[in-house]
Amino acid sequence: MVTILFTRRYEMLEEKHINQIKEISEDVDVLINENVLDVISQVDILIAGKFDKEILEKAERLQWVHALAAGVERLLFPEFV
Repeated sequence: MVTILFTRRYEMLEEKHINQIKEISEDVDVLINENVLDVISQVDILIAGKFDKEILEKAERLQWVHALAAGVERLLFPEFV
């Protein structure tokens, strides 16, 4: 199972997009949850505006962080790089 987390319901993210992602495979789950720390231990792919050391420490399965904004240098803290 691959779990993708969107940290909020972005304007550009419509229900049809979520359904298209889910249709890729029965082994894909999509979460939308602003409380990242509540679910990050179950997440493989994080699509977020915020990512920090506290999130990283609890991210047991995280393989991919996707930033939706420019200026990703704030995500490049030593523990992550």
